[in-house]
Amino acid sequence: MATTTTAVNACGAKIQLDDKDGALQDISGSSVAGNIELTTKLGDYKVFADGCTYRLACGKDGSISLTIVYTTDDSEGIGILKEWWDADYDDARSIQIDIPTGAGGDDSYTAEVYLESLSIPLTADEASPIMVAAEFKPNGCIDISQIAS
Repeated sequence: MATTTTAVNACGAKIQLDDKDGALQDISGSSVAGNIELTTKLGDYKVFADGCTYRLACGKDGSISLTIVYTTDDSEGIGILKEWWDADYDDARSIQIDIPTGAGGDDSYTAEVYLESLSIPLTADEASPIMVAAEFKPNGCIDISQIAS
């Protein structure tokens, strides 16, 4: 096979998260890393007189994680997450991650998610910005689609 000429990187990925009013807000400018994990629920079994393990598949699952810079602007990523945790953490909200940039033809990963955890590490002698880790679990499937041209 020939070397690919269609590789992409995540430099221009577009990350959006619902605010308290249910409107997607672009938090790309305060996000530094993300991870989309797609999983399938599997059940193992083995029968007598057979040395192999067999599996059945039953459902999709996944998780999404983001690393966000702690900022003072309530409209940026951490502001939306703090408000979500404080006000209505038990409501699912929309998340959308477009790869590579959010243009027509790009991939879009969307889900209704719950905020599972928010980790805000503090170090007294660290000059770098605080990097907040946010973990989300979908309420349903993580959908993959192509953005219309």
